[in-house]
Amino acid sequence: ALYSMFEYSAAIHKNTWRYIELYDSEKKLLYPISGRKKLKTKDTTIKIEYSLEEETEEFGHLVLYTDWSKTKETELKDIREINLFSLLIFGLFAVVSFLFQTKWVYKPILALKEITLQFSSGNYDIKIPAATNDEIGLLTNSVEKMRDKIQNNINKLIE
Repeated sequence: ALYSMFEYSAAIHKNTWRYIELYDSEKKLLYPISGRKKLKTKDTTIKIEYSLEEETEEFGHLVLYTDWSKTKETELKDIREINLFSLLIFGLFAVVSFLFQTKWVYKPILALKEITLQFSSGNYDIKIPAATNDEIGLLTNSVEKMRDKIQNNINKLIE
């Protein structure tokens, strides 16, 4: 019954199992009956050894050589999918970050640059956009104070 169970299991797993051995507690080969087979091992062949025990008494030892190439292919496919997903997430993050910087950082600074260019040409009546509560807002407030001081100095010189 034991031999037929091993033969049946080997037939079911013929695509992955390469060879199976069963030893008794004295390390005498019980299965296969024909003796040990020379294996052509590949990079994807794994030797699995398992002690057969009941409570604390060992009554046998099982050795299984299995080919994990299909599992390896599946794992590599999963890794490639995770890499692709990570790249997509990173790309999305980069685009959102770019849009954020463009809308909330670059455009206000560009507007302040245009305002200061107007100041340099003598136009101090230009409207400065409302300040926000961040560093850009502090810069906007400083430009507005600078404009007011320059306008006050010009008015004093004219009087």
